[in-house]
Amino acid sequence: MVLKNDMIFYRLSQHFPAAAAHFSHELSAGRPIFPDTEEKNSQHVVVIGPDSWKHFVAHHSDPLIVYVGISERLLFGRPENYIALPEPCTVDEVFNDLTETFDLFEKWQAELEDAVEEYFSYNAILDSCELFMHEPIALVDTQFRYISYTRRLASQAGYDKYVQNSIYLPLEEINYLNSLPDFKALEKRTDVFQYVAVENLLHKNIFHDGKYIARLSIPYAPDESTNYFYRCILEILASCIERLYDRFGTFTRLKKEDSLFKEYMIQLLSGKSVQDGELSR
Repeated sequence: MVLKNDMIFYRLSQHFPAAAAHFSHELSAGRPIFPDTEEKNSQHVVVIGPDSWKHFVAHHSDPLIVYVGISERLLFGRPENYIALPEPCTVDEVFNDLTETFDLFEKWQAELEDAVEEYFSYNAILDSCELFMHEPIALVDTQFRYISYTRRLASQAGYDKYVQNSIYLPLEEINYLNSLPDFKALEKRTDVFQYVAVENLLHKNIFHDGKYIARLSIPYAPDESTNYFYRCILEILASCIERLYDRFGTFTRLKKEDSLFKEYMIQLLSGKSVQDGELSR
């Protein structure tokens, strides 16, 4: 698997606070390796120690270089995508930390696939983030109804005060948001965006057939590296939610048989055949 550079940097900076970075936010890298061929270096996170960094030649195609035990000051002006870890740490420590990061997100990816393909659950999609998230995430439809949210994290952070017994945002908050002149225009946004109203939040709109149907939200963080990480997470979650909605056409949780019946009907309407026994079942 590959991870966005922002996801890799966020996890490293949690364990190595002095980490500094210079990289493209659009690039992704595969599992960590030590310096190898140019082709392999262009596909993976490359980990370089203090004894060999001067002799290492990075290329523009290399997605991410992690320099261990090297001050960012020494790397100033270098054009490559890099993370510098100046604090006393060993190459093996950093390599193992990166490996654990990829293992973690590989496990997350498997849980997301189960949520979409096995459980058919929007709740399961959001709850999978508890593997690594501390801030709550909510999915709200066009009527300000909570389709799902991470309940435990919301309770810990005090955000469950916005969830009424009817699972709607409080009426006074709904009226306030609807009164804002620029709020309706947000439904056209396809990127992850920040909006400050009731709370300071990052949002990602959910679409079906080009139509706005819901919105993911997470609290805005005080530092930009965390927000870049959140942007990556919201993009991935949005993709899974849209896949599930495309399959069911609703935010109401359905059974597996309901999904199969819909698939069979679509096949029949497109002129394809379905076994009578399957259709009867």
